[in-house]
Amino acid sequence: MTDEAARPPAPSRQRTACQRGAWQVAAIAALLVLSGCTTSPTPPTASSTVAGQSPAATQVDTPPLSPGPAPVPAYMQATANAPAQNVPTPVLPEKAKEFSKEGLEAFARHWYSTLGYAYETGDVAPMTAITDPGCKPCSNVGGPVNEWFAAGNWIVGGLMTIHSASSSFEKAPNGTYQAILMAQQSPVSYINADGTLDTAYPPTIARADIVVAIYSYGSWTARTVEHLAKD
Repeated sequence: MTDEAARPPAPSRQRTACQRGAWQVAAIAALLVLSGCTTSPTPPTASSTVAGQSPAATQVDTPPLSPGPAPVPAYMQATANAPAQNVPTPVLPEKAKEFSKEGLEAFARHWYSTLGYAYETGDVAPMTAITDPGCKPCSNVGGPVNEWFAAGNWIVGGLMTIHSASSSFEKAPNGTYQAILMAQQSPVSYINADGTLDTAYPPTIARADIVVAIYSYGSWTARTVEHLAKD
């Protein structure tokens, strides 16, 4: 055995190896830090914003405005120069549909409103809709008025005023009921199509009229309407 073989390794080599091992450990640790071996950052949420930018405004859909009701044409009474315009059609009151004393009285009042409507417009449909076809006094008024307007003429006035309405609400042998009204009609002027006056009548006095009606199938029907006292 030679002296070189028995000689221990040089201390300088041992230190170099240790230093190299320590440097490798430190390098690995640094690599782990750089490679992200730490707690992962929290991902940005939907509410997160970039610095310097304001969040986008939320768009709210506003429903379109619905159109309002169409304006009702103005009512104009008849004059010597023009017929009535936009006359409201009489509407049967709810009370007039009842089978009761008050219901009959309300119905009788409504019947006269349909008569006044016929004088203003020549339209007798609302009146005939609640009147028995056998009512001769009714047809004697409604027929001529309708024919007058059909010829292109018109009427000024003729509106009805009901001062009172009452009923004993006693059933007659034929199943009818009666109501007594104090009715009055405004002056009536019959105007020709060319605007000339044909005939004029003064207002009537308030006088007692009788409305004889029958109730069937949930509604009243006028059997006859006439003056209590004859002219």
